[in-house]
Amino acid sequence: MSLSKKDIIEYKSTIESSSKNKLEMKVIDDAFERDALDGWSSQDATLEQLKKLDRKIKWRLRFKTILKVSILSIISVVIIVFIANQKESNEETSSQQKIAKKLNPSTFSKDSIKIFQELPEKLQIKPSKIIADFEEKKEFKPIDTKEQNEIYSGPIRLPLKGVEKINNSNQKRENLAKETYLHDLKVIDYRLYRSRPNEPIKNELGGTPADKESSKNEYSQHEMSIEYTYFSYLDKTMNYFRKNKYKAALNRFEVILETYPDDVNALFYSGICLYNLNRFDLCENRLVQLQNNRFTNFDQEQQWYLLLTYKTLGKKNSFDILKEKIILENGYYSKSAKYVEY
Repeated sequence: MSLSKKDIIEYKSTIESSSKNKLEMKVIDDAFERDALDGWSSQDATLEQLKKLDRKIKWRLRFKTILKVSILSIISVVIIVFIANQKESNEETSSQQKIAKKLNPSTFSKDSIKIFQELPEKLQIKPSKIIADFEEKKEFKPIDTKEQNEIYSGPIRLPLKGVEKINNSNQKRENLAKETYLHDLKVIDYRLYRSRPNEPIKNELGGTPADKESSKNEYSQHEMSIEYTYFSYLDKTMNYFRKNKYKAALNRFEVILETYPDDVNALFYSGICLYNLNRFDLCENRLVQLQNNRFTNFDQEQQWYLLLTYKTLGKKNSFDILKEKIILENGYYSKSAKYVEY
């Protein structure tokens, strides 16, 4: 038998020996209960102590209850936050997937390109400027060390990387393909690197010569399935670009990218078209794709125009890192990068 609170109160309150003996007989077979009862029989043990003990037990039970409720509440909050973050992450992933889908060259249609709005002329990257840079770059000589130090003497903030084995060869990423020029614009001559595609390139804009096609009827012609060789198709496309007809040129660059997704010419010049059509996010995507291309002919141009795109998009950290990279590589755009402010 276990002593109850009522038994202890009765034992301490009564003065009748028979009542006490009766209770003592109930616990005669339980040594632990007998010791407890002996303790309560002491004059030092009072009912007030029992009340204090009772309050302490109740407080502990209440504390445990509060603690359990608090822990459960915290766990619930953590679970809710986790679920919310997971949902947000899933939505972000879904959003990124939608964006990625939109950035897929094959998703560009004439209708979607048609609604793009050109930047004001003073903010555009003009083909004439690109041509002038190409010409100057031919005569460019790397700046000597002393002048390079004068150009850039600020702190270097490069991305943190893990410790790697030192490579004394100091090799650069360089794999230059054969180049040629179309309408004074540099292009890679893929005739030396490709066989004829399985599916012929289709002229989605029809067969009207570029010099006779006005901006009003660029998208009103009947679609025709005229097979073009890559180079002749690119030639007409570059003619559109040279004449600042960015929508017409972009539409044709998309056709090229449907057949050749890694085409350097189409990636670079479509990026410039997208910049001039006020689609900086899509321009960034195209220029970033060039970083992973096996041919490096447009690397300096890619970095320079990506830097301008980061500035326009307000991506300061990316802007700062790329600016320092361009300056330290001591290329044609190194000096220009020095004076570009965010």
